[in-house]
Amino acid sequence: MGTDRNYRIERRGRERKVMAKPTIGWAIITYNMGHCIEKAWQSAKDYVDEIMVGIDDKNNDNTEQWCKDHNVPHFFFKFNGFGPSRNQVIDKLKTDWVLTLDPDETILPAHGPVMRHLCEVGDEKKVDAYYFVRHNWYDLEMTRERMDVYPDYHIRLFSNRLRYHTLVHEQPGPINVKAFGDPVEIHHFNMYYCTSDDWKRKNELYDALGKGEIPS
Repeated sequence: MGTDRNYRIERRGRERKVMAKPTIGWAIITYNMGHCIEKAWQSAKDYVDEIMVGIDDKNNDNTEQWCKDHNVPHFFFKFNGFGPSRNQVIDKLKTDWVLTLDPDETILPAHGPVMRHLCEVGDEKKVDAYYFVRHNWYDLEMTRERMDVYPDYHIRLFSNRLRYHTLVHEQPGPINVKAFGDPVEIHHFNMYYCTSDDWKRKNELYDALGKGEIPS
């Protein structure tokens, strides 16, 4: 898993080994979120080495066409829980590290290089995964935040050797060492994008998955 990062160079007649910088792959799963994936993509595309989009096979919006228009690798999957579905996407990445950022989430431009640095530190210090704090916004201008769930920490950057093991409220594992990836922040806009019907469907889905049931 990951790429072979060892290579040799010649310098003044002496051979020495140089370690290339760790690579980051962005794993996305999506269901009918073609209306917001562009914003997420613009925020993070310059800071990752690979992108892979998994599209729910019941998806019926423009997500597939968006991927084709932007030359973004993608495939369709049958939803079998959030953890297993994310694993299907991660399995297609050949990078050292994995970033999970949903279509209704963004990062700030200043935090892209910080993620790179965290991966380098992680390789050096044997850190497997990083928590990022997530802000949940009611508006795209980021002026109205949902404060009852702040700080909202999630593991979103982790070694590609990890996988998810639960259907919902997932966290990758097994983790030996984890750390806080400050100051990287995730900005979440589901409060803005979701309709009342969306919330009802999501709540029903989470309830079912919590009971170990996968809706057909």
